Amino acid sequence: MRGLGGGALWALAVVACAADEPRPEEAAGGAPEAAAVQVADDTIPPVARSGFLAARAVDVPSQINGEWPATVGVCPDQRALQILADADSVGVLIVIVRPDSGDPVMRYPVTLPDGRPPAAGTARLSVQRILYLGLAYAAASGAVELSRLDRRVSGRFDVRLVDAITARESRYVGAFSNLPLENWPPDLCALEGQRDSVAADTTR
Repeated sequence: MRGLGGGALWALAVVACAADEPRPEEAAGGAPEAAAVQVADDTIPPVARSGFLAARAVDVPSQINGEWPATVGVCPDQRALQILADADSVGVLIVIVRPDSGDPVMRYPVTLPDGRPPAAGTARLSVQRILYLGLAYAAASGAVELSRLDRRVSGRFDVRLVDAITARESRYVGAFSNLPLENWPPDLCALEGQRDSVAADTTR
């Protein structure tokens, strides 16, 4: 990665899609209207500027909140997309494998890595922060949803992240907007003959 250094390590421990959480209006009665509005606001992904990925943890203070420039790489097999947000100390990697048929603008549940590329129609998401200590997080449940896929890519995600050291979970929501789509050679693709725990080396 450009900001974190080439060959950055990622903890990609993800499991099947999480069940939908109840909407504020469906919660037990008697809650003040203002509280319901606040819950709704917290669960809405942040608005990302064009060419950026924005994300925040919903239920805990987090050092991995922010907005970062991002790009999308298309791997040689033309099925895998890798969304990479790269900053000086934070990196977010989303790997999406398009379905075998049908419209790829859809919802992709995150899946558990097993040493092989993810199955068609699924995704993986990981976050890494390098400051004084390296912190790694992996999506344990949830989904990534594409809303645009042509020369540019847009979408959002809502996942549960697990801290690789403490195992503490946090809901992580985000969005990416109008990211430029690039053709990546095999050596920049994390899934082309590389282990799940190693992200693309995007040093240029």
